[in-house]
Amino acid sequence: MQKANNGIELYYNHVPDQLCDKIIKFFEKDIKTPYVKKSYAYNGEGVSSTDEDAIVKAQCWNRFIPEIDSELYDLYSQAVIDYSSKYRLVASLSDTPYKYKKYEVGGYFDWHTDTGLIGNTNVIQGMMYLNDDYEGGEVEWEHWGLIKPSKGLCIIAPSGFLFRHRCREITRGDKYIITTFLTYKED
Repeated sequence: MQKANNGIELYYNHVPDQLCDKIIKFFEKDIKTPYVKKSYAYNGEGVSSTDEDAIVKAQCWNRFIPEIDSELYDLYSQAVIDYSSKYRLVASLSDTPYKYKKYEVGGYFDWHTDTGLIGNTNVIQGMMYLNDDYEGGEVEWEHWGLIKPSKGLCIIAPSGFLFRHRCREITRGDKYIITTFLTYKED
């Protein structure tokens, strides 16, 4: 693991290649079934939208798949435990369902934060990269720099306004990623 900067932690080779390939294969087989879900996004300029297409060009699935989700939960938990020990997260947090995304050529996610909307309680973002056989698609933080994701990379970072970021446009191949968040637990 190598530290990126200021609260962004990079866990290289965290998701095993075999699991990455299994997830991609599952979704390539299942791609004709519509699991696309629109969600709120905030572009940092006071614009929020329920139409993700305004700032995101990707296919997204929110779906519980027991044989995949349990493995991901274990891996994500390991990274979160390590992250929590370094940054002393003391709040009572829970994770959100995993969002599986496929970015094709021309796909991107414009500048945004993962908090900012009323009722949004995201504290920490988790990104798990399933492949690296594409061009473009780097994740860029406005204040913290650029990262070219590699297969199996897990990134854990704060979701707040100082961590405005984007996924640059894919120029060749397909990019597969899984995202999730730690949020404040509701009482």
